[in-house]
This record gives sequence, structure tokens and C-alpha cells, in this order.
Amino acid sequence: EKIFLTLQDELPYSIGVYTEEVTETEDKIKARVIVLVSRDSQKGIIIGEKGLMLKKITKLAKDDLNNQEKKQVVLDVYVKVQKNWRNSPSISSRISLVSLSMT
Repeated sequence: EKIFLTLQDELPYSIGVYTEEVTETEDKIKARVIVLVSRDSQKGIIIGEKGLMLKKITKLAKDDLNNQEKKQVVLDVYVKVQKNWRNSPSISSRISLVSLSMT
């Protein structure tokens, strides 16, 4: 959701997000999140200049999660290029947060 709100008109045509790993302790939740795109140029849009766009998206998501949970939330967000990821059953079945395709 934060990717869509932050990028708006710059949003890549195809983007998917899934949680790769979650670890939880008494006081902390740590999640590794993967953002999938189809091209290097889309990766650059999401990461932004000097990583600032990805930092902004991550902070917005983390702030929301921290408000929902009674624990500290740590997000490690990675942007990966995977051509035709939507056509891969093993990948598309992992998409749990957001999937958008505009053709």
C-alpha cells in the first residue's frame, strides 16, 4: 500500500510484494520483505535517488505496523528484478501483500 501511495504516477506497471521471513521475540518483530519488479528501470524507481524513495516507503510501512503491534517492528526491504515473475506459480503464490498489473 505504501508503495502505491508514495510513487503514485511513477508506479511501475507490474509490482509484487511478499514477506520472505518473519522472526518474533517478546518485544520485536523482524520481517524481510521482497518487492518484485520486472525490469531494472522499475527497481530504480522504487529505490529512488540514493535510496531515499525506498527509505520513505519502508518508514511509512514500519510506522503503520508499529501503531498496530505492541512490539517494535523492524523491516528489511529488498527490491528484486525477476522478469515474468507473474507467470511463475512458485513466485505468484508467495505474493501476500500487494500485486498490481496494469496493461
